[in-house]
Amino acid sequence: MSDEQVAPTPPAGDPAGGAGHVHTGRCRCIKPKATAPAAPDLYVYAATVAKVVDGDTLDLMADLGFAITVKVRARLVGVYAPELGTPEGAAAADFTRAWVAEHGPGFLLKTSRDRKERYGRYLATLTPVGGGQDLGAALLAAGHATAQD
Repeated sequence: MSDEQVAPTPPAGDPAGGAGHVHTGRCRCIKPKATAPAAPDLYVYAATVAKVVDGDTLDLMADLGFAITVKVRARLVGVYAPELGTPEGAAAADFTRAWVAEHGPGFLLKTSRDRKERYGRYLATLTPVGGGQDLGAALLAAGHATAQD
């Protein structure tokens, strides 16, 4: 095709202007801009447990990659464990400590859209690196927590 010939009709939605557009060596057709991908609904981090706060809340060291580690407070999503000031709450916290000791030291911390709840804790699940039941499900199965929306 010579420098001034009409190009074949581009496909529908072609940003080059469609039928009849003249492409030349100096053509400056509008090209579609790349758009950023939508934010994922789930983020996954390698983590270790720094402290069990209570049955459903933990302080974690989350590895963000690039040698960046941050301390985060996470609340297990979907479960409610009794408060520490009660015998049931103490039992839930003891269960959580034992579960962490048995399944650690490495965990996968999965957060939903990296959002915090009203007390500033990230809502998350905590799963052993090697797989298996997450901590929230284990608390429910053991009777130390109730399901929460």
